[in-house]
Amino acid sequence: MIEINKYFEFDLENTRDFLNDEEKENREGKLKLGDNFIGKEIKSSNKELFDCEDCYGNKYVLKDNSDLHIYSSSKSGSQIHTLLIHKFEDGDYGLWLTKQAPYYYEDGKIVNYFTTEEATVGEITAINKNKYLQEENRIMDDFLWIYAGDDIIFPSEVEEQQVKQGEGNSDGVGSEAGIVAAGGAVDTKNGEEGENKKGKDSIVDIGKDGKLYVCHGAILKCSKGTVPCTLNVIDKHQVYLKSKPIATVDDSKPVNISSFATCKRHDSPPCTPKLSGKWKGGKESVLVHGVPVLLKTSTIKCAYGGTITIINPGQGLVSE
Repeated sequence: MIEINKYFEFDLENTRDFLNDEEKENREGKLKLGDNFIGKEIKSSNKELFDCEDCYGNKYVLKDNSDLHIYSSSKSGSQIHTLLIHKFEDGDYGLWLTKQAPYYYEDGKIVNYFTTEEATVGEITAINKNKYLQEENRIMDDFLWIYAGDDIIFPSEVEEQQVKQGEGNSDGVGSEAGIVAAGGAVDTKNGEEGENKKGKDSIVDIGKDGKLYVCHGAILKCSKGTVPCTLNVIDKHQVYLKSKPIATVDDSKPVNISSFATCKRHDSPPCTPKLSGKWKGGKESVLVHGVPVLLKTSTIKCAYGGTITIINPGQGLVSE
C-alpha cells in the first residue's frame, strides 16, 4: 500500500516498464516517467493507433478490458517503453482520459468543472479542509492532481455556511432568497402563513441552522457512479427558490436524474439509474402541490446498489 503523497517512479533508460498492481492497491498517487509527472494536458489523439496523448509526448491506449497502456519513448527515441495499468478508472493516479476531472488548475486558480466556480490557489488552500492539497503536493508544474472522490471546498461554500449559522444576512426572509410560489401552490403544516407580496405567496424562513432546501441545478453523487450528475427540475409548479424551480421528493425520474457516467458494478457498464421510488427525507411540513420539498440531506436508492446523495443543493441561503 503506497502512502497518498508518494509516487511511482520509472526509469525509462532501464527495463522497469510495467506496473502490475493489485485491485486493493491504493491508486491515489502520482506516476513519474523519467523526469516528468504524467497527467498534465491529456487530450484526444489525432493518431489512429492511440486514444490520447499528453504534453510530454506519452501516448495512451485504453483497451476494452479497461487495461490502460501508456507508451513512452526513451530519450534517444530508439526504444518504446510501455507502462500497463490494469483495470484503469478515471482518477487513478490523477489521470483522466474519458472524463473531465471535477476540478482543474488554470492561471493560478482552481476551477470546479461542474459549477464553473473558481478561486485562487491561496484562497482554496487557506480553507482547513483543503490543506491536503499542500500536504500531498497536489499542485505542481501548473497542474492539479485530483483522484476519484476528492472534494475541494470553495470560499463561497464557507460563506454560505456562515450565513446559515447567522453570521451574515438573515436566511432569505421576505427576500429573493425566499421560496416564491404562484397561486398558493406551497403549503406548510406548522401553521406558518405565506406572506403576500406583489401577488405571489412567499414562504418565510422556517427556523435557522436547518437543512438547506434543494433546487434545479443541484449536484448529485452516486456511491456507484464515477462522476456527479445535475438535478433537473421540470418547471411545472411555478415554485421558485432564488429564481430556480424548487425540488420535491417526486423529482426522482430519469428526466430528473440522468446519468453518473459509468457504474462501478461488474464490467463497468454505462450508468442508467434505476431509481427505487421517491427521494427519502424530504421536508414533510413544506409541500408543493401536496408533495414534500427536497432537503440537502435527502437520499434515494438505485436498484443497482448505489445510494444517491446531494453534494450541492443549488443554493446556500434558504434552510428549513
